[in-house]
Amino acid sequence: MPQGLFDFQVTGCAAGASIVLTITYPQPLPAGSRYWKYGPTLGNPVAHWYVMPATISGNTVTFTITDGGLGDDDLVANGTIVDAGGPGGINFNTIPTLDPRGLLLLILLMLTAAAVVMRRRS
Repeated sequence: MPQGLFDFQVTGCAAGASIVLTITYPQPLPAGSRYWKYGPTLGNPVAHWYVMPATISGNTVTFTITDGGLGDDDLVANGTIVDAGGPGGINFNTIPTLDPRGLLLLILLMLTAAAVVMRRRS
């Protein structure tokens, strides 16, 4: 997140209301950037990284948040919208792993190394 995180709180809006937020950063955002949030969602109440649907152009990010909906960190339609997030280019939910054949090869190599060590000890 080259521009850091941006957080804000909007109070006094009607319960369930939506706001359109436009953030202008001092420098252009890297190609492929997406607006990332960390927090709960309606489908997953455990805090996690997710992409907030947004339009990113140059140094400007525009998105809509509905009170109690996606992007509102308290997920309650209570007239208060709490948000923290920022543009970034990486996928926080992707964990590099081996495909099953690579994993099998790694296990076989570890077993072979263990057998060699055990044979030398005896």
